[in-house]
Amino acid sequence: MDKGAILITGAGSGLGFALTHVLTQAGYHVFAGVRDISVQYELPDDVEIIQLDVTCASQVMEAAAAIKASGRYVRAIINNAGVYAGGPIEHMPAANIQRVFEVNFMGALNVTRAFLPILREQRGGQIHMVSSLSGLLGLPGDGIYAASKHALEAATESLSLEVTPWDIKVVLLELGAYATNLMKNQPEQDLTVPYQGMVSTPEETGEHPPVIEAAEEILSIIDNVPTRLRYQIGQQAKTVWKFLDRTSQEARRDFIVAASNTENWVKKKL
Repeated sequence: MDKGAILITGAGSGLGFALTHVLTQAGYHVFAGVRDISVQYELPDDVEIIQLDVTCASQVMEAAAAIKASGRYVRAIINNAGVYAGGPIEHMPAANIQRVFEVNFMGALNVTRAFLPILREQRGGQIHMVSSLSGLLGLPGDGIYAASKHALEAATESLSLEVTPWDIKVVLLELGAYATNLMKNQPEQDLTVPYQGMVSTPEETGEHPPVIEAAEEILSIIDNVPTRLRYQIGQQAKTVWKFLDRTSQEARRDFIVAASNTENWVKKKL
């Protein structure tokens, strides 16, 4: 049974690659967004591969137009494409900082903004932002990546309220560490004398769970329709969330939102 279409950005590797397989097996029609369509990806035969550099406005708009033209109900957009650049902020090249924000923050917003008219027209759907524990706290050598994820989390909080009248569910997927090449593919770090020993290298991070486990958790969220803004993916993320006492913080946020004009706007639109 065709359960609807799902777009996954950054589908050629890591979490995006795993999601493509898991969601296809679950009966979804997957549009796999990749930067380089000349590469031979080991994706299921019925997956539609589309060229999608999330930092390229024309490719984003072309992807949205093609998926709308398919006539399929868009069940979810998964903003998964991301890059990492670690190292002390003092020595982080400006080009690396810009690239991290262009992909992790602006890229996710580019895709979201292009697909929102489609989701509004069909009066429903889901938008998933792949965040991280770095979206909850910044650690040494993680500042720029954490900043991009903090920015994504803040924008997503507002977005989730803005699109409520159209029954669009917006979700932050806060992942712990998984076995991917995200850190291995980063630009070379400049660990000069003042910061030596402070920042972990990919080889020092130890063993992590297979990323397929994260994909299966996300499938469950999509299947069962999200009921809250934030989901922690994996035991590490769930443990850190509890330790930070974020559940009570979320309750206070909900109280503030309820006391604002947001509820009146939603009721007026409905």
